[in-house]
Amino acid sequence: MDYQKLLAYFQAKQPEMLDVIKLLVTHETPSGDKPRLDAFAALLAERLRDAGAQVELIPNESTGMHVRATFDNQPADNRPADTRPAL
Repeated sequence: MDYQKLLAYFQAKQPEMLDVIKLLVTHETPSGDKPRLDAFAALLAERLRDAGAQVELIPNESTGMHVRATFDNQPADNRPADTRPAL
């Protein structure tokens, strides 16, 4: 593995990653506020789908929905498995 390429990749993606982190941590999710918790679950599900996950939103009557995300461990293209991005 070329760690210099890996470092350069993440350095280039740093602003985008920080924007996503900011979006997630500033999203209001007060305990017991089901509509806001459900909205956050939907936002998280959308981001996970964008990253290639299969996403299931699991209803919950008293609190926010649960999010179940799975990633297919098969290569999306013809790249060897050890070169696929984690997300």
